[in-house]
Amino acid sequence: MIGGGSLESLAANDMMLDQSSSVPLRCSIVLPVQNSAATITRCLDGLARQTTPAAGWEVLVVDAGSRDATPQLVERWRQAHPAVALRCLRLSDLRLSDLSLSGTAVPQRHSFNRLAAARNFGVQHAQAPLVLFTEAECVPDGGWVTALLAAFEDPRVMGARGAFRTEQKSLVPRFVQAEYEDRYDRALHHDQIDFIDNYSAAY
Repeated sequence: MIGGGSLESLAANDMMLDQSSSVPLRCSIVLPVQNSAATITRCLDGLARQTTPAAGWEVLVVDAGSRDATPQLVERWRQAHPAVALRCLRLSDLRLSDLSLSGTAVPQRHSFNRLAAARNFGVQHAQAPLVLFTEAECVPDGGWVTALLAAFEDPRVMGARGAFRTEQKSLVPRFVQAEYEDRYDRALHHDQIDFIDNYSAAY
């Protein structure tokens, strides 16, 4: 599990995929969202451009309680891209008030905890043997799914992560990018990693 919270207090508006297809799903992509209207379309467009055929993967968009147009944008995108198997799941706002962290109720403003619960909920509804994670603020490269799946050709691999590259040009984001690239370079010299970021992860 990723993050905390009881999954028993979550609910979904979910429709199962047609299992009659002869192409088995290789992975489920879990995408938690909350008030992501400004970025969600670009993220989904990135997923639609994957070089791995869409018949081999599904997308589960899990809404953690958006109060903007995120659900409508996701549904509009789903209808415009019938080749992508996308399911929309929604956490129940009423029951989410029951979630607690160290005995304290998790209100709407604590989006981090709600997004963690959304990831867990997505895993529960995933139909493929491997689960990939990204975030609404990210735009996956065309080879993202292919690269992460390739890691599991080694039977010893239990998890994999991708790299982050910023599009921002100002000084601070460029400095952060340099720090990330240094971490990636150091990780390449190790047989194992001990931390996987949620923005690009596979299990």
